Amino acid sequence: NLVPGSARHLAAPAEIAGFLDLMIRYGTEQTPRSQTACARLLELVCLRLADAPVLELQRRSAARDTWQRCRQLLQDRFLKLASLDELAEACEVDPAYLCRLFRRFDQQSPYQLLSRMKMNQAATLLVRSALSVKQAAEAVGYVDVYHFSRVFRRFHGVSPGRFARAYRQGS
Repeated sequence: NLVPGSARHLAAPAEIAGFLDLMIRYGTEQTPRSQTACARLLELVCLRLADAPVLELQRRSAARDTWQRCRQLLQDRFLKLASLDELAEACEVDPAYLCRLFRRFDQQSPYQLLSRMKMNQAATLLVRSALSVKQAAEAVGYVDVYHFSRVFRRFHGVSPGRFARAYRQGS
């Protein structure tokens, strides 16, 4: 039931985003089996999309408009934002309300999305440039390289140094 080029509104987009993050990670590793792993993950994404509950298009609401505005602001400024409070201030909403909006419409907190975006950017920087881990951490707004490494490991399953070395050895 998936039509090429069509869009779907999913009830649980975070699950699909997790699979796509794994595809990116395996695709950048360039191991002998990374292409097969990516193909299987793509199959899994397609199967989940076919079976996933679809959100009925909701009437426009003030809460949804606010969430979309905040999400767009987060996407535009994720490298400059350091905290949830900064995002809430930029969106002119209360931090607790911002979290409720993201849980309701995105199934993840704004902090989780901010961290995911920063870690994906950091992985891209480590892979595509010769930046050190410290330089990549600073580029995505982390002052403490140890905290950056812990967050990176949580998202990518491996330390940033090991991630960069694995990619450089594979290419």
